[in-house]
Amino acid sequence: MNAYTVIAQANVASPPTTPKIVKITKPTAGQALDVDLGYGQAAKLDLSGVANEKVSYLHIGEKLVITFDNQSTVTVHPVFDSMGVVRSDLTFDVAGRDLSGSQFSSTVESRIVHIVKPADGQAVKVELGFDQSAKLDLSAIANDKITLVHVGDKSVRVFRYHKETVKSFFEVLAATGYTRPSDLRPWHILRRISASEVRNYSEIYPMVEPGALVDSTVTGTLALAWNAASPDHF
Repeated sequence: MNAYTVIAQANVASPPTTPKIVKITKPTAGQALDVDLGYGQAAKLDLSGVANEKVSYLHIGEKLVITFDNQSTVTVHPVFDSMGVVRSDLTFDVAGRDLSGSQFSSTVESRIVHIVKPADGQAVKVELGFDQSAKLDLSAIANDKITLVHVGDKSVRVFRYHKETVKSFFEVLAATGYTRPSDLRPWHILRRISASEVRNYSEIYPMVEPGALVDSTVTGTLALAWNAASPDHF
């Protein structure tokens, strides 16, 4: 017999073609939200709700970090693949326009990071990453008194400051006729107590003779503290 026998036939379901829509809205001040898109399903990132907001888009690894002017962030992942390219199954709705990954990347190719003044005592960290060029917008703090510190140069400046401080100390030490710091004694150092009174350190901090605390022969303010001390309480 030359008949064909069908043993089994499986119907393989096609993956869903309709992408899931993830709508991004502005969080409350200082809030950090995490959005996990997952793998295996197409998605559309709806940014229409933040189209009129002052935002910065940061590409860090596989993540897209959206930073708002109220110091809040929305971290969406995975958005980029291992090559730093937007996933092919991911699209973007930007102000009513549907953009592909490459189109979206071109619109935010030069990121603008807006810097605003934090609240009193607040420390804000902005990570730019290495995958994309960026522009720091400091216009919001143009009238504030700020100091820009280059951390890479700071260690060099601290080293030089310490070196000059030690140099100045030894110049003062040489003026006293001594060559080693160990040669100095309390009475060599004077301190102004008031506008009309100067005392040396031996007068301000009198030396205690060996055994004076045990023999209760210590005098002055140290005697008051010693007599008030007790091993049973503070």
